[in-house]
Amino acid sequence: MAISFENNWKNILDKLTSVLRDEYGSTMTIFTGEQDNTPSNQYIRLDPIGSSLISYSSNSQNREFEIIISYVSASANVKKIALEHILRFTERTKAVVQSNMSMVLSDGTRAINCRLDSEDLDSGTSDNSYIVTWSWKCEHQSNFS
Repeated sequence: MAISFENNWKNILDKLTSVLRDEYGSTMTIFTGEQDNTPSNQYIRLDPIGSSLISYSSNSQNREFEIIISYVSASANVKKIALEHILRFTERTKAVVQSNMSMVLSDGTRAINCRLDSEDLDSGTSDNSYIVTWSWKCEHQSNFS
């Protein structure tokens, strides 16, 4: 007998992408995982990291999901005005996440306690870009029987 399941990763990534696209519109390219070409001079990349079990029962499981959000600003030289733009962007993104601490997913379940646990400025490995990374986490209850 085949089991039924929901792709919780897809549902969470789709909703997080939607929240960010609602905020930034067409001014920011947002994608999941690696891309062959840099899409523009600034973009957001979502990288799923993993999930951990919080609680488990015969009826469901509650997991914490972690996604790394990277904001990349392609600039050979980050001067004061560019850095001010980057820092405004980081504060705006933190406010967006704070405003979406609970999100209804496409399957009707909720991602709760959504938050940015950490932020690293200039975490890039390239000399031609400034990268800000956040560890975004949420809790999600699923696999109801």
